[in-house]
Amino acid sequence: PDVEIVRQCANGREAIAAIAELAPDLMFLDIQMPGLSGLDVVAQVPQESLPMIVFVTAFDRFAIQAFEAHALDYLLKPVDDDRLGRALERVRAQWQQKQAVAQREQLMALLAEVTQKHNRPASVVSEAVMNVFKAYAWPGNVRELRNTLERAAIVCEGSVIESKHLPPGFGMPRPVA
Repeated sequence: PDVEIVRQCANGREAIAAIAELAPDLMFLDIQMPGLSGLDVVAQVPQESLPMIVFVTAFDRFAIQAFEAHALDYLLKPVDDDRLGRALERVRAQWQQKQAVAQREQLMALLAEVTQKHNRPASVVSEAVMNVFKAYAWPGNVRELRNTLERAAIVCEGSVIESKHLPPGFGMPRPVA
Protein backbone atom coordinates (compact mmCIF):
# COMPACT_ATOMS: atom_id res chain seq x y z
CA PRO A 1 0.00 0.00 0.00
CA ASP A 2 1.10 3.56 -0.65
CA VAL A 3 -0.37 4.90 2.60
CA GLU A 4 1.22 3.99 5.91
CA ILE A 5 0.05 5.01 9.36
CA VAL A 6 3.12 6.31 11.18
CA ARG A 7 1.47 7.78 14.26
CA GLN A 8 -1.91 8.22 15.91
CA CYS A 9 -2.27 11.28 18.09
CA ALA A 10 -4.73 11.79 20.94
CA ASN A 11 -4.73 15.59 20.82
CA GLY A 12 -3.57 18.65 18.93
CA ARG A 13 -0.27 19.03 20.80
CA GLU A 14 0.69 15.45 19.91
CA ALA A 15 -0.25 16.17 16.29
CA ILE A 16 2.05 19.20 16.17
CA ALA A 17 4.88 17.19 17.72
CA ALA A 18 4.30 14.35 15.23
CA ILE A 19 4.48 16.75 12.30
CA ALA A 20 7.77 18.18 13.60
CA GLU A 21 9.24 14.73 14.27
CA LEU A 22 8.00 12.72 11.30
CA ALA A 23 7.32 15.29 8.55
CA PRO A 24 4.43 13.21 7.16
CA ASP A 25 3.11 13.75 3.64
CA LEU A 26 -0.50 13.44 4.81
CA MET A 27 -2.42 13.90 8.02
CA PHE A 28 -5.99 12.92 8.78
CA LEU A 29 -7.04 15.42 11.41
CA ASP A 30 -10.17 15.70 13.53
CA ILE A 31 -11.66 19.14 14.04
CA GLN A 32 -12.53 18.74 17.71
CA MET A 33 -9.75 17.28 19.82
CA PRO A 34 -8.70 17.81 23.43
CA GLY A 35 -6.72 21.00 23.88
CA LEU A 36 -6.11 22.34 20.39
CA SER A 37 -8.62 21.84 17.60
CA GLY A 38 -7.55 20.50 14.23
CA LEU A 39 -7.88 24.02 12.86
CA ASP A 40 -5.58 25.27 15.65
CA VAL A 41 -3.03 22.62 14.70
CA VAL A 42 -3.01 23.80 11.08
CA ALA A 43 -2.68 27.42 12.21
CA GLN A 44 0.29 26.67 14.49
CA VAL A 45 2.37 24.58 12.09
CA PRO A 46 4.57 26.62 9.71
CA GLN A 47 3.12 26.49 6.19
CA GLU A 48 6.29 24.92 4.73
CA SER A 49 6.08 22.06 7.26
CA LEU A 50 2.38 21.40 6.86
CA PRO A 51 1.50 18.04 5.33
CA MET A 52 -1.53 17.55 3.12
CA ILE A 53 -4.55 17.65 5.41
CA VAL A 54 -7.80 15.71 5.25
CA PHE A 55 -10.18 16.68 8.03
CA VAL A 56 -12.30 13.88 9.49
CA THR A 57 -15.08 15.06 11.76
CA ALA A 58 -18.69 14.60 12.80
CA PHE A 59 -19.45 18.28 12.19
CA ASP A 60 -20.22 19.69 8.75
CA ARG A 61 -20.29 23.28 10.05
CA PHE A 62 -16.48 23.55 9.95
CA ALA A 63 -16.10 22.66 6.27
CA ILE A 64 -15.60 26.23 5.05
CA GLN A 65 -12.96 26.91 7.72
CA ALA A 66 -11.24 23.63 6.85
CA PHE A 67 -10.96 24.50 3.16
CA GLU A 68 -9.81 28.02 4.03
CA ALA A 69 -7.03 26.26 5.98
CA HIS A 70 -6.10 24.49 2.72
CA ALA A 71 -7.59 21.11 3.56
CA LEU A 72 -7.44 18.71 0.67
CA ASP A 73 -10.70 17.05 1.70
CA TYR A 74 -13.30 16.95 4.46
CA LEU A 75 -14.80 13.65 5.56
CA LEU A 76 -17.84 13.32 7.79
CA LYS A 77 -18.02 10.58 10.42
CA PRO A 78 -18.94 7.83 10.13
CA VAL A 79 -16.62 7.63 7.14
CA ASP A 80 -17.88 5.67 4.16
CA ASP A 81 -15.26 3.45 2.44
CA ASP A 82 -16.07 4.84 -1.01
CA ARG A 83 -15.77 8.41 0.23
CA LEU A 84 -12.44 7.61 1.89
CA GLY A 85 -11.28 6.08 -1.39
CA ARG A 86 -12.14 9.27 -3.28
CA ALA A 87 -10.29 11.33 -0.68
CA LEU A 88 -7.21 9.13 -1.10
CA GLU A 89 -7.43 9.52 -4.89
CA ARG A 90 -7.38 13.29 -4.40
CA VAL A 91 -4.40 12.96 -2.04
CA ARG A 92 -2.50 10.79 -4.53
CA ALA A 93 -3.14 13.26 -7.35
CA GLN A 94 -1.92 16.15 -5.21
CA TRP A 95 1.16 14.18 -4.12
CA GLN A 96 2.02 13.33 -7.74
CA GLN A 97 1.66 16.98 -8.69
CA LYS A 98 3.97 18.04 -5.84
CA GLN A 99 6.52 15.40 -6.88
CA ALA A 100 6.42 16.59 -10.49
CA VAL A 101 7.00 20.20 -9.43
CA ALA A 102 9.90 19.18 -7.17
CA GLN A 103 11.43 17.08 -9.94
CA ARG A 104 11.11 19.93 -12.42
CA GLU A 105 12.71 22.36 -9.93
CA GLN A 106 15.61 19.96 -9.35
CA LEU A 107 16.09 19.57 -13.08
CA MET A 108 16.05 23.33 -13.66
CA ALA A 109 18.53 23.93 -10.83
CA LEU A 110 20.90 21.30 -12.23
CA LEU A 111 20.50 22.73 -15.73
CA ALA A 112 21.35 26.24 -14.49
CA GLU A 113 24.40 24.86 -12.69
CA VAL A 114 25.59 22.95 -15.76
CA THR A 115 25.09 25.81 -18.23
CA GLN A 116 26.92 28.23 -15.92
CA LYS A 117 29.79 25.76 -15.42
CA HIS A 118 30.30 25.39 -19.18
CA ASN A 119 29.55 29.03 -19.98
CA ARG A 120 26.64 28.01 -22.18
CA PRO A 121 23.59 30.14 -22.89
CA ALA A 122 20.76 29.66 -20.43
CA SER A 123 18.89 26.59 -21.61
CA VAL A 124 15.38 25.33 -21.29
CA VAL A 125 14.22 21.77 -21.63
CA SER A 126 11.64 20.90 -24.24
CA GLU A 127 8.42 19.27 -23.07
CA ALA A 128 9.46 16.00 -24.79
CA VAL A 129 12.75 15.93 -22.85
CA MET A 130 10.95 16.82 -19.62
CA ASN A 131 8.63 13.86 -20.20
CA VAL A 132 11.62 11.56 -20.73
CA PHE A 133 13.14 12.74 -17.44
CA LYS A 134 9.82 12.34 -15.61
CA ALA A 135 9.39 8.80 -16.90
CA TYR A 136 13.00 7.78 -16.29
CA ALA A 137 13.55 5.76 -13.12
CA TRP A 138 16.32 7.67 -11.37
CA PRO A 139 17.65 5.31 -8.73
CA GLY A 140 18.55 8.26 -6.52
CA ASN A 141 21.50 8.88 -8.82
CA VAL A 142 21.70 12.64 -9.28
CA ARG A 143 25.17 12.22 -10.79
CA GLU A 144 23.65 10.37 -13.77
CA LEU A 145 21.08 13.12 -14.18
CA ARG A 146 23.79 15.80 -13.95
CA ASN A 147 25.99 13.98 -16.51
CA THR A 148 23.10 13.60 -18.94
CA LEU A 149 22.15 17.27 -18.61
CA GLU A 150 25.77 18.33 -18.94
CA ARG A 151 26.18 16.39 -22.17
CA ALA A 152 22.90 17.76 -23.53
CA ALA A 153 23.84 21.36 -22.67
CA ILE A 154 27.23 20.96 -24.36
CA VAL A 155 25.89 19.48 -27.59
CA CYS A 156 22.90 21.82 -27.72
CA GLU A 157 23.63 24.60 -30.22
CA GLY A 158 20.73 26.80 -29.17
CA SER A 159 18.93 27.41 -25.93
CA VAL A 160 16.39 24.56 -26.01
CA ILE A 161 17.51 21.06 -25.10
CA GLU A 162 15.67 18.62 -27.37
CA SER A 163 15.50 14.82 -27.47
CA LYS A 164 18.26 14.79 -30.11
CA HIS A 165 20.66 16.21 -27.50
CA LEU A 166 20.22 13.25 -25.16
CA PRO A 167 22.51 10.21 -25.36
CA PRO A 168 21.33 7.55 -27.82
CA GLY A 169 18.83 5.22 -26.20
CA PHE A 170 18.47 7.43 -23.14
CA GLY A 171 15.11 6.99 -21.47
CA MET A 172 14.55 3.60 -23.02
CA PRO A 173 13.72 0.78 -20.59
CA ARG A 174 16.84 -0.91 -19.25
CA PRO A 175 17.16 -4.67 -19.51
CA VAL A 176 16.51 -6.45 -16.25
CA ALA A 177 19.50 -8.48 -15.09
